[in-house]
Amino acid sequence: MTSLWEELNDSDDEQDLFKLGNSHIVFVLDCTSRMNVTPFGNNRPTIHAAIDCITNFMQRKMRSAVGDKIGIVFYGTKAQKGPSMVPNIYTYRELESPDAHAILDLERYLADFKKFEQDVGFADSFSLVQALAEAQAALNRNAKKNVKKFFYLITSNDEPFEDAREKTQIHVKTEDIANANITLEVIGIDKNLNQQFDYSKFFEHCTYFTYPDEIEPEMKSVSVREDFLELKTVFTIRETKTRTAFTIPLVIGENITIGVKGYNVYLEKKKPSHTWLNPVDNQEIEMITSLFCAVTSWLTQTTAKVLTEDDISYYYEFGGEKPTFTKDEIKAIKSVGPPGITLLGFKPIQAIKDKFNIKPSIFMVPDETRYQGSSKLFVHLVERMHVNRKAAFATLIARKSASLKVVALLPQVAVKRSESDPIDIPCGFHIIILPFADDLRHIEAPIIDYPKETHLALACDIVKNLTNPNFDVKNVRNPVIEKFYAHLKAVSLNKQDQEVTTDETLPDNNKITLEDMPDEEPKPAKRTLLKDSSTTKKAKLDEDLSDEAIKKAIDNGTLAKLTIPVLTEILKSRKVKITKKKKQDLLDQVIDLFK
Repeated sequence: MTSLWEELNDSDDEQDLFKLGNSHIVFVLDCTSRMNVTPFGNNRPTIHAAIDCITNFMQRKMRSAVGDKIGIVFYGTKAQKGPSMVPNIYTYRELESPDAHAILDLERYLADFKKFEQDVGFADSFSLVQALAEAQAALNRNAKKNVKKFFYLITSNDEPFEDAREKTQIHVKTEDIANANITLEVIGIDKNLNQQFDYSKFFEHCTYFTYPDEIEPEMKSVSVREDFLELKTVFTIRETKTRTAFTIPLVIGENITIGVKGYNVYLEKKKPSHTWLNPVDNQEIEMITSLFCAVTSWLTQTTAKVLTEDDISYYYEFGGEKPTFTKDEIKAIKSVGPPGITLLGFKPIQAIKDKFNIKPSIFMVPDETRYQGSSKLFVHLVERMHVNRKAAFATLIARKSASLKVVALLPQVAVKRSESDPIDIPCGFHIIILPFADDLRHIEAPIIDYPKETHLALACDIVKNLTNPNFDVKNVRNPVIEKFYAHLKAVSLNKQDQEVTTDETLPDNNKITLEDMPDEEPKPAKRTLLKDSSTTKKAKLDEDLSDEAIKKAIDNGTLAKLTIPVLTEILKSRKVKITKKKKQDLLDQVIDLFK
């Protein structure tokens, strides 16, 4: 038997609610001569900035998503490379996990861009259809199942086709890509400061292309201002994984059900776990676990029997007893119903206290894939709850055999900057996971005396000095993780100097000072040692330790009233080496000193 009750939750535990899947990404980069132009106000060409962003993207993926894979396909090149050897197509990198060698190679190109021009080159003839076909072939050769797949097409050419035949072919090809569950996104870069990338010329009319509108709702193209700052922002946005926490039904009434999806709003970022390696060949060690049962015969000979899954039962101790269960019985006991959200009722939104939020919140949006018409009913429900200042209470079972949660649904209506702009804030519910009555704890806080007015004034000054309206958690990185990855990067890329990381969590101590702390009570006068032995209390460190006072104490017989710290201080202040630390020894040293 085993008491590992929780081991049955490996795939069904509530932690799965906050897990992220892996991504497979192929960058399809335009390498025509128009991308090798330096826009006004910059000191490098657009293609250089794009490769720089891809390099940084790969570096960050190495630290944030170990299971992700990235491929790179250049099109419009002089050279050709790849299994199919298509003219003007250069498959620079097959779909593989980011590694130090690939990053070093790209950094060498960035440092000596003429080397890139020699190896890859720039041309004006290309076939975008063939480039996407090569990207799809690279994805199919190494892709795993059940992963998110993305193509990022980076170009400054908003009219990539000259005749209708090519446009028809690209429509067919993009539809084929969409049917393969691959998200195809265009990152259009402005040609210059006064010449924006125009999606309406072609890409906006192609159903299966998407374009980045996360930077600013009114900004579709990527500006080349400030050393391609917006391009860096686009790549930073795409680093963040947006995985559904669940796709389940929302039951509003007996006969009313709609489809919903939940997305994680915040997730704690952690350092990756280490991997065991064989010191002989530096290969990863595969861990295989087997369970054995020791059987002792009447001849006191011990043998070991390998246990199968059917041989193992489980117990949960209760009242000194150990009732046993099979794996299927435990799953049946823990199962409380099918996955879904069941609405329980409504309360004023003020009833939701901040202290009740015991888990990261989840943002819920409608899902039309299983229940047609879900969006309309969902939006109406959100808007009416917002108008009436109501919050909904519901139960949540995120997936099969997952634990049941009581949650609150806080409405968030869609917000637009103007009628012509896309939605800035989406419509949906913030799911707040609430505690059960068993989870509540009563804390007996100590009674604290109310501070004095002068102390309150000092505290107000400290708060005023430290007030920082520009503080934003989005700009504060975890210093432990930053230092860890800076060291890991230096070792992996064979760099001698480690990147200097900034700890943004340190306070500004220059603004915190207690020098002006008011004295509420006058300081007591220093006591002298020239007191009668019958009335003198034990001396403290604020005694008068002058030579004259100590000599009088020796003469009056009050020296023994001094404590060990005071005697030690007398000797140290006069640079006398302390040989022994017992009080009588210290007294003898002091007397010898003043004789």
